[in-house]
This record gives sequence, structure tokens and C-alpha cells, in this order.
Amino acid sequence: MFRVLAAAVIAVAVFIFLCNIWIILSSFGRVYDNPAAIPANKVAVVLGTSKYVKTGVLNKHFQNRIAAAAELYRKNKIRHLIVSGDNAERWHDEPTDMKNALIDEYGIPEKDITRDYAGFRTLDSIVRAKKIFGQNKFTIVSDGFHNYRAVFLGTNHGMDVLAYSSQDVPLRQSYKAKLREIIARVKAILDIYILKTEPAVLGAPVELQMQ
Repeated sequence: MFRVLAAAVIAVAVFIFLCNIWIILSSFGRVYDNPAAIPANKVAVVLGTSKYVKTGVLNKHFQNRIAAAAELYRKNKIRHLIVSGDNAERWHDEPTDMKNALIDEYGIPEKDITRDYAGFRTLDSIVRAKKIFGQNKFTIVSDGFHNYRAVFLGTNHGMDVLAYSSQDVPLRQSYKAKLREIIARVKAILDIYILKTEPAVLGAPVELQMQ
């Protein structure tokens, strides 16, 4: 019995490892951390996260993603930002928090920001960029460890996507997110190859107002 259990644990661990390696390798060459090196796109999709952590302090992941998005805009690497996140609860509105931060802290014009309120998961944000906002070619902005999965999801839904990585958050503040990402990559493999998962919410197309 012990041998069977041990074999099962090893098999699961190997499967998790292979899923993570597959996602990283399949996204290789599409994830950038140098704004000078990344090709320009018309649109960026900024993946959402909470503005504050549970203790009430500002979330460094949020701050760094906003800074990265603003950097691309200022360097003319993108012209329009889709801020995609969750607003399922009354006091939790990631898209509006991101929009306000871009305007208030970095002076990004409001006309160049579109909110996606149904980015409940990474898959939702990426697929909705294509099916709702009509974007088949765009830049993803998020944490480096997150971007590999986002690019994997985009390319496997037939999109031409790149990703720009925000400044890394110190391990003591990011280890939980990085551990969750290991499992999230397994779920992404299942979503693409087995479950064929679609976004929780779709709806009518939205035309981006770009000059």
C-alpha cells in the first residue's frame, strides 16, 4: 500500500513538473522584461489583481503591474490599455482601481483605457480580449511568473501575443502567489487540452476607441 501511495505521489509531482516546463517552453521568446526590446503593439491587456492585500497595505503586484503598463505607454510601445479584472463584489473592483491608478499616478489619458469587468481568471481576460474587444494581437502586462501562462493561453486560442513583465516582487511578499502559479499552470493545461474551458462571461462585442 505504501509503495502504491508513493508511486502515486511521484506520478502527480512529475505531472505537475512537466506541465510547468511545457508552459514555460511553449512561451519562450514571447516574454520580455526590457521595454526597449519588446515590439510595439496597439493594445495591452493588463491582468488584474487586488490593490490591497488582506492586511490593508498596498499590493506590490498591483503597483508594479500598473507601473509596467504606464512604462509601455510612455515609451510608445502600446496605444491603448485594457485593464481586465474581477469586480464580482461591491468593494472589490480591480478594473476601476487599475484605471484610476493609471490616470492619477501616471497621467495616462482616460480615453486610452478600457475596463474589462469580467476578467475573473487569466483565461477569461485573455480570451475576452479577442472575443469581446476584437484583439487578436496584443501585449500582456503582468508579473513575469504569471506571463508564461497568459501567453500559453493566448497562443493556444490562436492569438499573436507577447508579454511584458513587471518588476519582480521580493520572495517574502510573493512566495504564495508563485506557489499558486505552479498549480494554476496545471489547470491551464487541463483547460486547453481536456476541458476546453471558455470564459465565464462573454457578451456583445465592444469596439475600442483608438485614434
